[in-house]
Amino acid sequence: MLGITLSSRYSIIRHLGGGGFAQTYLAEDSQLPGNHLCVVKQLKPQATDPETLQVARRLFDTEAQVLYRLGNHDRIPRLFAYFEENQEFYLVQEFIEGHDLSEEITPSQLPSYQGVAGSCMKEDEVIDILQEILEILDFVHQQNVIHRDVNPRNILRRKGDGKLVLIDFGAVKEITTQITNPQHKNSLSVSIGTPGYMPSEQAHGNPKLSSDIYATGTIAIQCLTGINPHQLPKDPDTEEIIWQDKTSVSPAFAKVLDKMVRYDFRQRYASAGEALQAIKEFNNPIAGTVPVVLPVVTPNQPAKSRKKLYGKILAIASLVGISILASIYAVNILNSANATDLHKRGNTLYNLNRFKEALETYDRAIAIRPDYAEVWQEKAKTLYELKKYRESQSAYDKAIELKPEYLEAWTGRGYALDKLQQPQGAIVSFENALKIQPDYPAAWQGRGDAMLNSQRYEEAIASYEKAVQFQPNLYQAWYNRDKPTKV
Repeated sequence: MLGITLSSRYSIIRHLGGGGFAQTYLAEDSQLPGNHLCVVKQLKPQATDPETLQVARRLFDTEAQVLYRLGNHDRIPRLFAYFEENQEFYLVQEFIEGHDLSEEITPSQLPSYQGVAGSCMKEDEVIDILQEILEILDFVHQQNVIHRDVNPRNILRRKGDGKLVLIDFGAVKEITTQITNPQHKNSLSVSIGTPGYMPSEQAHGNPKLSSDIYATGTIAIQCLTGINPHQLPKDPDTEEIIWQDKTSVSPAFAKVLDKMVRYDFRQRYASAGEALQAIKEFNNPIAGTVPVVLPVVTPNQPAKSRKKLYGKILAIASLVGISILASIYAVNILNSANATDLHKRGNTLYNLNRFKEALETYDRAIAIRPDYAEVWQEKAKTLYELKKYRESQSAYDKAIELKPEYLEAWTGRGYALDKLQQPQGAIVSFENALKIQPDYPAAWQGRGDAMLNSQRYEEAIASYEKAVQFQPNLYQAWYNRDKPTKV
C-alpha cells in the first residue's frame, strides 16, 4: 500500500497498524494545502462473494453516514470520505495525534490483586476523565447511537490540547465482523466489544445506551485500581463487580460508579446525560450558612450578673469575629467555585470550536480569580486558535508567572513564538519545558519545528527522533523528521 494513491487523492505514506480485518495508514490529502494528514482505514473482507459484498456495501454506507453525523463534535474524528475501490472498502478520517488512555493507567503491582491496591490515579483525576468521556457520549447518545466499544485504547489524549477524543466507532467492527465470518453473515445482530468492558446484554447481541455507561464505569475503576476489568472478581450470586476494596474513594463517587457498572442494565443510568448529571451533583456540593443570634442586653443588672454578661459579650464577639472570617472564607470559596465552573464552561466551548465565546468565558473566570494559572493557560490556547499569537504569548507568560514549573504553558509559549517567527525564543521555551520533563514529546517536537525553521537541520532531526522515541505514534514528528533530507 505504501506509495499508492487512492481515489486519485490520498497518498499512503506510512502503515499505522491493524489486525486481521482492517489496516490503517497515514496518508496525505493532495487536494488540500499544507501536506494535510489523514487516516485511511482499509477494510479487507476475507469473503468476496457477491452476497457478502452486497451486505458489506449496505452496512458500510449506513454506518459511514452515522460517522459523518457524529463527526460534527470536536472530540470525535471527522469522516472525510468513504468509498469502494477494486472491491475493497475505505474510510478516510481526521488524523488525531496523541496517545491512548491505556498509556496513562498504571497496572497494579499486587500479586493476584489481594488486599488494598491504592489509587493509580487520584479521585479528582478520574472524575475529570469520566466527565470528559461522558460529555462525548452524551452527544453520541443524543444521536441515538451506541458506541459499543468504549475502552482505554479507543480514547485518545490529543497532543495539541490534552483533551480526550473518542475513536473507533462500531461501524468498522460491524462491517468486518459481519463479513469475515461467512457462517453468520445473515445475522443482523453481532456481538461487538472488548471483554471486560462489555456488559452481558451486549455480549448477547442486544446493546443498550447504558452498555456504554457500563464500559465507561469500568474504565474509571481501572484508573483507580490499575486492574484490568476482566481480572476484577465478581459476586457469585449477583455478578456485580467487587472493586471498592482495591482502592480508596469517597462514598458518593463509589455510589455513582456502582450504579454505572450494575450487571442489570435497567439498574444503571439510562444514558450518558444521566450519569454526567450524577457526577456533577456530587462533585459540586452546596454549602449553607448558619445565622448568629445576639442576646438582648438589659440595663441596671447586678455586678455579678454584669460580669457574666461581659463574659457572654466577649464570647459573642469572638463568635462574630469568627463568623466574619468564615464569611470572608466562604466568599473566597464561592468565587473559586464560580471561577472553576467558568473554567469548565470555557473548556466545553473550546472543544466545540466556539473560540470567541470560550475566550469571553475565560476572561470572566480571570476577573473573579486573577491568579488562576490554568485559566490563563486555556486562554492562551484559545488565542492561539484565533491566530492572535502575540496575545497568546502574553497569556502564556502570565500562566508561567503564576506557576513557574508549568510544563504545558512553556510548551505552548514555544509554539506561539514559533508562529511569531521567533524560533530562538521558541527554542528557549521548549528547552525550559524539557528541563521540567525531559521525556515530554510535544516539547521535543516543537523544538524540532523551531530548529527546522532556524535551518539547524541536524538538531531538528535529533529533536524529532527524541519525540518519537518517547511517543512512537507521534506521526507528525515522523513526517517532519524527513523534511530536512528533502531540502
